[in-house]
Amino acid sequence: MTQAYVDHPVRGDAGEYINYAWNIAEHGVFSKQARDTTQPVVPDSFRDPGYPLILAMQIKATPEFGPWYQAVMLTQCILGALTVMCYLLAARRWLPLHWLVAAGMLMAVWPHSVTLPIYIVSESLFAFLLAAAFACIAEATARRSKGWAVGGAAFFTCAALTNAVVLPVAPLLAIAGFIWLRSWRPVWITLLVASLAFSAPWLLRNAALASQDSAGGRAAMNFVQGSWPDYHSAYRTHYLNPGHDDGTLERIDAEVNLIGTDRKAGYDAVLHRLADNPVRYAGWYASKPALLWGWDIQMGDGDIYVYPTVNSPFRTMAPLRALAALIYVLNPLLACLALLGCVASLCRPKEPVAFGIASVLIFVTAVYTILQAEPRYAIAFRGAEMIMATYGMALAAQWVRRRKQRGLTEAPAH
Repeated sequence: MTQAYVDHPVRGDAGEYINYAWNIAEHGVFSKQARDTTQPVVPDSFRDPGYPLILAMQIKATPEFGPWYQAVMLTQCILGALTVMCYLLAARRWLPLHWLVAAGMLMAVWPHSVTLPIYIVSESLFAFLLAAAFACIAEATARRSKGWAVGGAAFFTCAALTNAVVLPVAPLLAIAGFIWLRSWRPVWITLLVASLAFSAPWLLRNAALASQDSAGGRAAMNFVQGSWPDYHSAYRTHYLNPGHDDGTLERIDAEVNLIGTDRKAGYDAVLHRLADNPVRYAGWYASKPALLWGWDIQMGDGDIYVYPTVNSPFRTMAPLRALAALIYVLNPLLACLALLGCVASLCRPKEPVAFGIASVLIFVTAVYTILQAEPRYAIAFRGAEMIMATYGMALAAQWVRRRKQRGLTEAPAH
């Protein structure tokens, strides 16, 4: 934050978030309408309200862009540190101390998470809210506390109002916990009822809107974009050399617009395209989880950068370049270890928080595989991934120790 700076930080998603924040601060309306429009401000539900609301509060406190942007970055840096602390609190009762320390170190130095706070995007806030929800659930299950369960529901709801992908998570987790983790049934019932009650007002508000800029329309857009294997390359070509793409983006937009005007015809067109080349698209969808948890941000400046970033320490300082290179090499291994931790947590559900974290990671991977697998979206879940990865390491180390002990006991005496 003190060395790197973003070239034109207001672009892409950041521009829309600022429009929403401005309209909340100035008009009390949640709308992505441009600030300089002369038209009446019309509410919509295209984006989720959590992050723009935080930006709007900071606009009210600091109207000038320079100080406001500094306040946003500082807030997001603090949220990043709190995210690490919340995950450590969530896992402290079931992850051995040395593995807990390893998880904390990985979260603290992960390059994507380090660079994220300087961008005006929602992932920093979302990551914190999700981690805080797990920390509350850890306390709720350890203390058999309905109050902590209500706190977990509140944080899950705030996370869902920042990224609607996790909207079903709290109810589904509560139902799954009620079935498979019966010792904590009062906690799961409280989580279910509270999460539904907290999210209902915003869902009812969105259902009453007639705007075409809806959350459903955005999901349909992401589904269409994510169904095209060439989308990311076409976007990068357009991003780097506007006007030199091969028409892929126009064809994608045509399908999105068709769904907007005739939902059945639009989805039929997408399914017909998939059916024309089933082998290619089956391979594409099979590769999307690896893309999601990959390294190189596709919808942005690439590598670990959402937008063009000048004077990044990960470029100018040799130790940090080496650190990023090391983590880049370890990234696939850590993903595999996280998968091991998830499978173990789900197949043998003993620890409710481990079960919850594993469930969320599997759920969001499935959702983004269906929609759009963009590595930037995974940044908010990297803390959860590191908890599961170190849990996978602990399980692997335990298996190795048992194998050695078995070999010693079975060795013939001389």
